[in-house]
Amino acid sequence: MIERGSLDLLGPSTKAALERVRAGDDPLTVGGLGTTNGAAMRVTPIGIAVSTADPEAFADAVWSSCQVTHATRQGFQSAALVAAAVSLALDWPEMSASDMTTLLWKAVSYVESLPERGAWTPDPDVVAATRRAMQLVANPASSSLECLVEQIGTSVASAHAIPMAFALLARDPLSTCPAGRREPGRRHRHDRRDCGRDPGQCARGRSLRSPPCSPRSNSLPPRPAIHRPRVVGTARGERTCHEYSRGHRD
Repeated sequence: MIERGSLDLLGPSTKAALERVRAGDDPLTVGGLGTTNGAAMRVTPIGIAVSTADPEAFADAVWSSCQVTHATRQGFQSAALVAAAVSLALDWPEMSASDMTTLLWKAVSYVESLPERGAWTPDPDVVAATRRAMQLVANPASSSLECLVEQIGTSVASAHAIPMAFALLARDPLSTCPAGRREPGRRHRHDRRDCGRDPGQCARGRSLRSPPCSPRSNSLPPRPAIHRPRVVGTARGERTCHEYSRGHRD
């Protein structure tokens, strides 16, 4: 990683845990005490593979993905919130921009209902902070970016990053930027001259497959069919989660 210049891609919590593993600690018992957003950043495969229909299986899968580096209450909560949002979105019958806030609230309530996991730290409760962030963005008087930054925070701490991510998605579930200059097959590059927004406000171009913006569109682009590699309660599903966890630890 040093030779490739990518050593700084690791966050502080992951670096600390991996240093302990390199020093000889068992990866399964190192119990990283990270409260930053690294666990939430890498948990999306869990949300794709695991349904929220079985809360225990869902919580176990999330915990397996974060326990090495973020074995704290905040680490588990942040990862569970992101995974729940992804999983619920995949199971949503017909997703539209107007459904996004409802989906995010369902994710918050779902994670709030899960038994607590992880070591206690003095950092704020991530679920409570996310609920407050969603309430702020629902009020026009407190939904400006300036207010959200002041009231929620934008650091790498889970209690800042995850609530802010949920708030921003609820605030602007579908970009309303005018369609800019976009060549087929190429990633869109944000240009403030096109839409007058800061890059953080423009949802265009975040994926190589992202569609061009549609002005004043109230519907999301068609969602491709996704086959979950895991079906709750089957041996195949259990093996899939085990293989993912084993691959993550390697």
